[in-house]
Amino acid sequence: MDGLTLLRSEIVDGRTPLPEAAALCARRCTGASARFFTAFCRELAGVQDLAGWYGQILHRPEWDLLPEDIVLLEPLGAVLGRYDGALQAEAIQACCQRLQQNGERAREEQQRRGRVQRATGLCCGIALALLTL
Repeated sequence: MDGLTLLRSEIVDGRTPLPEAAALCARRCTGASARFFTAFCRELAGVQDLAGWYGQILHRPEWDLLPEDIVLLEPLGAVLGRYDGALQAEAIQACCQRLQQNGERAREEQQRRGRVQRATGLCCGIALALLTL
């Protein structure tokens, strides 16, 4: 989400066109975000159908995106580079919020599963101790 936040800032505050904003994101981000924006910039030139191409680039395995994250990110392709900065910023902000909510749900699910696994381990340990007596 840091990359999206930076992209939003460049488009709105800096009034930077999409190709230059994406290039800045590629230089300033790290990890998978930097690799994504680098590929985005490299392939952006000559793209006629940005929404379709953006959807394709999201599905590449090197980004390690979950299917539910791809579903949240895909609508940005229809907005990026097509509308004024304010509308692009709204779309990016809405996407960031949905991704954040998705991350919170994943953390809650992980905590719930962790509690279940700890309880299962404790029960198995007690059962094993009883069997050895």
